[in-house]
Amino acid sequence: MTGRDSIFLIAVLAATLAGCDRSANTAGRDPTDPNAPIANIPLIAQPNPPLADLPVPVGFWMLEKLSRAYEANGVRFVDHMYRGNDDKLDVERFYRMQMPLKGWVFRDTAMVRGMTEMHFDRGKEMCTIDITGFVQAIGGPLSTVHVVIAPVGATTTGPATVPMTPLSPAAKP
Repeated sequence: MTGRDSIFLIAVLAATLAGCDRSANTAGRDPTDPNAPIANIPLIAQPNPPLADLPVPVGFWMLEKLSRAYEANGVRFVDHMYRGNDDKLDVERFYRMQMPLKGWVFRDTAMVRGMTEMHFDRGKEMCTIDITGFVQAIGGPLSTVHVVIAPVGATTTGPATVPMTPLSPAAKP
């Protein structure tokens, strides 16, 4: 290798390593920047979710066998389960941002034994969103979202017990 080749190789290596610094300070970066770290890009709402006033992150699918909904005389009861491959903290941030855009007023949140429970209301309806998640050994994060919408004052049951095991690719819609 000649001196000229060595200088070229060092210059290429330096340019490559300079482009790899996406570490420490990611605060304040523009989430629309394609070079921003993935952790800074917020989840996006599906353009056509199952219910127009209930945002669902892109990439999440409904667990239809565990979901139900009923509406009569202007009163509805919704009990939906969704699953997706995003971190539960990102999912919580998604609902904090998206629910008010659909007219829901945030009331409170609590985290108990790894499950985040969020409460919203709008008019004569209340909405409870329970978010659980874990990191799979292969495949990254997996979160489950349990949404209950009911009339204010109605008694609702707690979240259904959902096994947090990865679904086979065939189980996804």
